[in-house]
This record gives sequence, C-alpha cells and structure tokens, in this order.
Amino acid sequence: MSGKWKLPKHGKRAKQAAERAITYLLNHPVRLDAYLSTFEAMASPNEISKLLKEPLADVSFHMKELREEGAIELVKRAQRRGAVEHYYRASNPPEIDTEEWKATPKSIRRRIIALGLQIVIADALSSLRYGKLEDDENMYLVWMPMRLSREGQEEATALEAEMLDRMKSIKDRHEVPDTGPDGEPMKIAVMLWFERGVPGPRRPRDVPGFDKLA
Repeated sequence: MSGKWKLPKHGKRAKQAAERAITYLLNHPVRLDAYLSTFEAMASPNEISKLLKEPLADVSFHMKELREEGAIELVKRAQRRGAVEHYYRASNPPEIDTEEWKATPKSIRRRIIALGLQIVIADALSSLRYGKLEDDENMYLVWMPMRLSREGQEEATALEAEMLDRMKSIKDRHEVPDTGPDGEPMKIAVMLWFERGVPGPRRPRDVPGFDKLA
C-alpha cells in the first residue's frame, strides 16, 4: 500500500495547512459521502450518483475536487454506451513502521497525520449522520487523558503496538467478504496515542504558520 500512496499533488490548495485540509473534506456532505464510497471499492461518479441519489453533475464536481486534492486516485477507465466512465478509489495513507517514521521529515509526517485524521473523522461523522453509532450495541468509545511517567508512557506505547498486532490477527482470521446489504457491516477500529496540545510556553499564535490557519 505504501508503494502506491502519493502525497497530495501541488495545486490550488497546496499552500493550505494540514488542519485546513481536513475541514475541506468534511465541509460538504456529498463530498464526504463520495469520498467514503471509494473506500469500499472502486467506483465511478455515475455509480456514486445513483448510490447517493444526488445529481451526477454535483458528484462529478466533488470527485474532480477530491482527485485534485489527492484524496482519491483514478484506477480504471471503461467504455460505457459511447462514453468513457472513470473509476476511482481512496488514496490510503501508508503503513509506516517505527524506524521509518523516525526517519520521515516532520513536514511529511504532518501531511500523513492529516490524511489519517481526515479518514477517521470522515468515517465517524458519516456513521453519526446516518444513525449507525447509536444503533451499534458493540460501539466502543474511550477518551482518557493521562499524565504518565516516562516509564508509563513507554508501557502504554508498547500496549498500543500489541493491540495493533492483535487487531491485525483478528482481521486475518475472521474477515469475511462483502455480501451486500444482508452481509456483515464494515467496522472501523481507531487507535490514537498522542501528546495533548494544551496551551503552554508556546502559545498557538507563536507557532510558525498558525496565523494562516485562521
């Protein structure tokens, strides 16, 4: 996956900060739903238009924007009734191990993190909007601020890595194919472990580039 993934192309939004790139995806419901539709399988604007029951012109516009933003990529062209239909899929962030991450420049890390958060927030917002979160009796949501010693931080980090390995094992052993509306629903697992951005010696306005986010 990491070999195919590309950083967003330079374009009219190239100078936007990573935080604004996240809100770009989320600020229009058709754009959000079109984006998430390309995670399940490759899809064309025509197919997504029918799925969402939205005008094809609107969907095509947002798909073009998503492609320019680097959020989706063209994977196939097919002849359909005298016209060429374009199929897209979501551009996934790469899987990076600890050593690769340490060697990654901070400017690139920021963009990778922004795309990851974009996916997490998009999925959660869509699920909430369609009433899936409150219907799911197995939904699990935890928010636990902690002020740990260095030893505790290392232990928690090791636990996160162990959880990831176990989740991958469960997925490998129990994942089932997509069988349509009557099949098992897609579930999303999210793990985050990060330092909180509370006000401190460096106020947000003192961070380089912060004034451009307003």
